[in-house]
Amino acid sequence: TSKSINNELDIEMPYHEGRAMQLREDYAAGLVDEEALNRAAEKVIEFATMCGCENEQRKIDMTPEQREAVAANVEREGIVLLKNKNNALPLTNESLLVTGAPERMLYAGGGSAKVPSGKKYVRLGAALREHGFSTSYRETVRYVAGGVACMSGSDPSCLTELMGRDAAIIEVGNPESVEGECCDRQTIKLCREEEETIKYLSGRGKKVIVVIYAGAAIDMSAWIDNVDAVVWAGFGGDYVNEAVAEVLCGKTNPSGKLTETFPMCLEDVKAMHSYRDIENFNYEEGLDVGYRYFTTHNIPVLFPFGYGLSYSSFEYKNLVVTAEENKLVAEFDIENTSDIDGKEVAQLYISPETSEDRPTLELKGFTKVFVKAHETVRARIEVDSSLLTYFSLKENKFVKFDNFKVKIGKNANEIVLEN
Repeated sequence: TSKSINNELDIEMPYHEGRAMQLREDYAAGLVDEEALNRAAEKVIEFATMCGCENEQRKIDMTPEQREAVAANVEREGIVLLKNKNNALPLTNESLLVTGAPERMLYAGGGSAKVPSGKKYVRLGAALREHGFSTSYRETVRYVAGGVACMSGSDPSCLTELMGRDAAIIEVGNPESVEGECCDRQTIKLCREEEETIKYLSGRGKKVIVVIYAGAAIDMSAWIDNVDAVVWAGFGGDYVNEAVAEVLCGKTNPSGKLTETFPMCLEDVKAMHSYRDIENFNYEEGLDVGYRYFTTHNIPVLFPFGYGLSYSSFEYKNLVVTAEENKLVAEFDIENTSDIDGKEVAQLYISPETSEDRPTLELKGFTKVFVKAHETVRARIEVDSSLLTYFSLKENKFVKFDNFKVKIGKNANEIVLEN
């Protein structure tokens, strides 16, 4: 306790009576002085006062219905289309087989991430029927528990049902038994039973779409080449399936982008080669966290950071970079070259040239723009000058990047403009 106080770690949550007594004993023994205690107390009081002021300003200015509408729109905007072979999506008037454990229950993270829903769960099949599709359900994976699953329907009856339908929607992912706090996943693959279900229903001459409900990267190497489309729903909350159905039928044009790299396999992740046990993990990545490692060392990936497809197609051109007061500004044209209105997330990276080791690519800003079919929008990304500095180990202070290139990308692996 005294070591924490002396090193300016001033607050413990929740309160622990035993350590409070220990602190009194340490003070009496001279292990922590009054100046350190006063400094710690002042910082805790300052923090508590700030929180109290924030609470007074917090107001409920939306009805429950308005908040629900926000939640639904967040999921629409965040869904990521990962694969769309031969324009398998959007669906038209197909009849559909729907299967998979997420059809039966809402998937969310475990532990503190699990928030009770105040809304009846709407299954994806039901949401698709609201858009006029004919759907039937056949059970394959009944539920997933940790790294294994209970199977019940991967038999001729499921295949017979598929033969009478135009396409299969296979729902897979990671429930709270797989993703939660207190422990790391030991694999980033789906459980074997889900992979086998995808393989079983693929290659039957029918369109196969996989919808994934998960909170972190999935290794899809065993099956992605066999399916027509992959939709990343994430942990989408109460309105997840209504939003997924809108994407599948084309009412919503997907515009989400991945917020992390999906590696080819877990062994490609640098951290996997560091020492770890149940309580300790040696941090050896340095600055090479996430996409910075894969881009700097040219490691092939399944899907790069910032990746996401659309039913529209976009072209970038005419980049102009200027320095304004306390910020860098990049302006460029985004043209929608398709017949479908859509949104695009453009990303600004820099490639620094310094005498110190830095990643070859660093994200500094992004913008999401709506572009009507066959029209062009002038996009603008502003970067605060504070983001163009780094902490120099040589000089022991923050310094500005002396030289760097500005790069505009559709994702970390697809740079389309450069200055």
